[in-house]
Amino acid sequence: MTLIFVPTAVSSFFTIEGLDENGNPVVPAQLVGARGGGFKLALGTYTKVERRLDKKEGDGGYGDRVIFNGNPITDSTTHKVIAIIRGRFNFKGSLLVHHRVPLPWGSGFGTSASTALGASVAILMAFRARVTLKTAAQIAHQAELMAHTGLGTVGSFYASAGCGGLITRAGGPGVCELEPFLEDYSEYVIVATTLRPRPKGPVFMSRELTYEINRNGLDTLEKISKNPNAAVLLKESRIFADRTGFMTDEVSSICDMMIKGGAIGATQNMIGDAAHCVVSRTKSEKLANELRDAYPKGVTQVSEFWEGGVRIVRER
Repeated sequence: MTLIFVPTAVSSFFTIEGLDENGNPVVPAQLVGARGGGFKLALGTYTKVERRLDKKEGDGGYGDRVIFNGNPITDSTTHKVIAIIRGRFNFKGSLLVHHRVPLPWGSGFGTSASTALGASVAILMAFRARVTLKTAAQIAHQAELMAHTGLGTVGSFYASAGCGGLITRAGGPGVCELEPFLEDYSEYVIVATTLRPRPKGPVFMSRELTYEINRNGLDTLEKISKNPNAAVLLKESRIFADRTGFMTDEVSSICDMMIKGGAIGATQNMIGDAAHCVVSRTKSEKLANELRDAYPKGVTQVSEFWEGGVRIVRER
């Protein structure tokens, strides 16, 4: 069976553009998005779809099911993808969507965007729709907006160049503009420690917080643009997290521990009670073990960087 691989991405800072105070788009969906920066990770998601011709009771009158790491879930971003595709293409029959996700959900790793894009590609391929990746990515972007799970991450997956860098123009796939850093990450990895998820809906629906995020986010973008590299991104993003009030004392302590362990920089995930850093391979294992010992109830993971986008693979 065909599997769809989509990388994940850890966001270091961001802005919110194109939403009103209720979190609803005030411009066409493909113009809604975020500016910001972060890194693409090789710890990506795998999605496969089984197409069934029977019509049953369930979502939209069909017995669609979404399985996340072996467990059924409801009202997910993937369900929004299914609804959009069904409305646009009038596909018949029920769908069984399997997601395999190695990173914590809802913690700033772009897992919702990754699985939404994986589902969109897998479903369209299952029905042999005559479309391009851009269409699949735009559907995933729209689903993220409907579910309030993200803004511009799908666009970074659609554009395949670079491992780390900036989004300098907000929008969906084909609209947002990315500026990858000219850096070699072959001797480095990402180490991340996750304590717990943090809901994004309240952030998107707060006028006051949106103002602070955008004011500080644009200032952060300007500073990084003058010296675009991973170390500056992480340094300025941590300042962003402090100024906007996202940074907790607990996450700040994790960042301090990462720096002490040899990382070139560390900051909070956007948005989650989690921290990530860039560290050399030679120091990564020791640092990861120290973080696991210090935060046994958290999840500490090490990931390679990913340069590329969506991949279609075969399950063995």
